[in-house]
Order: sequence, then structure tokens, then C-alpha cells
Amino acid sequence: MSEIISIVGIITAVSLILGGYVMCGIKDNTDTSIGFRTEKSLKSNETWLFANHLCGKIWIVTGISSLVSIIISMFLTDVLSFIVFALQTFMMIFSAVYVEIKLKDNFDENGRYKDK
Repeated sequence: MSEIISIVGIITAVSLILGGYVMCGIKDNTDTSIGFRTEKSLKSNETWLFANHLCGKIWIVTGISSLVSIIISMFLTDVLSFIVFALQTFMMIFSAVYVEIKLKDNFDENGRYKDK
């Protein structure tokens, strides 16, 4: 069972890294089929870039750290693999909530930067 969790964890980590690089590489909102798509992120080009670059950075860091953790856990204990997999899932959910909060803090309802 732990082998399956480790394999799924590795696949998830690599997917986070690749997805993060894709989101960080987005230059404009002409193609919104790939990326962090929420009502707030689609308000303007600025919100789209902000959301995708922020979420992309979180996913890259999460993916790299979880990949290293999963590989180490393969040699230590089965429980650690499950914990890392659970943390990956939490971080994917956390990244969406965090980016939405940051969008609300930095942009008005029309997708323009708020005056600080």
C-alpha cells in the first residue's frame, strides 16, 4: 500500500512542479483554458497574472519539497509517505484559498490594483 501512496505522491509532486512552471510562465489572459481560473482571477489581465504567478510559485515550492520528502520517506516509514501525500493535498487547497485572499487584498471589484 505504501508503494502506491509513494507513486501517487511522486506523480502529484511532479504535476505540481510542472503546473507551477506553466502558471508562472503565463504572460496574458488571452488563453484562460490553463491556469488559476476563478471569478476574481478572470476580472482583468492584472488579476490573472497576479493569481497565476503567485499560485505557480506556491505549487513549485510545494512540489519540490514534497518530492524530496516522498523520496526520503520511501526509505524510512510508510506513515511518512501518507503524511506527505496529505500535506500535498492540503497545500493545493491552501494555495487556492491564499491566492483568493491576496486577490481580494490587492484588487478592487473591477480587477484594478487598490490604492495603498
